[in-house]
Parts: sequence; C-alpha cells; structure tokens
Amino acid sequence: MKRAELLKSEGYWIAKIQTDLYRELISFMEKTNRNSSQLAEYLGCSKSYVSQLLNGNFDHKISKLVELSLAIGKVPILDYKDISEYVLENDKTFSSVLSSSTSNSGGTIRGVVNLEEMIKSDLILSDVNPVEPEQKK
Repeated sequence: MKRAELLKSEGYWIAKIQTDLYRELISFMEKTNRNSSQLAEYLGCSKSYVSQLLNGNFDHKISKLVELSLAIGKVPILDYKDISEYVLENDKTFSSVLSSSTSNSGGTIRGVVNLEEMIKSDLILSDVNPVEPEQKK
C-alpha cells in the first residue's frame, strides 16, 4: 500500500488517534509519577481498561476520548483537512526527514532515522525501507 493510500484509510486514522492518546497517557503518567494502577484510580476506571488503553486495544466513542483527554489536562483538537492537501504536506515532510537521514551514495540510511521525528510527522517505516513483494517462482 502506498503512503497516499494509507493516509486515506480509516484504519490509519484510528491507529493515529489511538497512538496520540497513548502518548498523552504515558506522558501524564511520567509527569505525575503514576503507574497504570494509579492511573486507573485517578481516571475512575478499572486497571484492565487502562491496560487496554496502553496496549491500543480500544475504539472509543468521541465522548470517551474527550473525557480521558480532559482528565489528564489536555484538550483533544480535531482538525479537518482536504486529503490531497494533507498527502502533499506529508510528502514534503517525509522528503525533508528522509533527505536529512540518507547519504548521497545509493540512498542508504545513515545510522538510525529519528523515529520520534517520523512518528510526529505521521510517517511510516515502510516508506523509508519499502519491502518489495516477492516474485512468484
């Protein structure tokens, strides 16, 4: 699947929102020195629910996303962009990250690409090192 196709898929956006919430919860836990049990108590939910949140095994209603966000002192900001504009912006960001991470000889990756920068830019690893489908013999 090409990156442009991926950016147009429901699954990508659900996973991105889940990942964003996960990052915020982890950050909140670190800033407030809470473990998952303490987070569950703070949020007023079960430990198993927090475990689901931290493992990405959830698909919330918007109201629950808002509730969780506000509970950790964050506001969920949802922004709507035209798909084609987003893909173009994403391509520019990806090209910038990739060009600063590759050498001029054969395009090999020098060291480890800054994964956090790629995640923040909504990039996927298969774009850095695409896997070619195997030829049938």
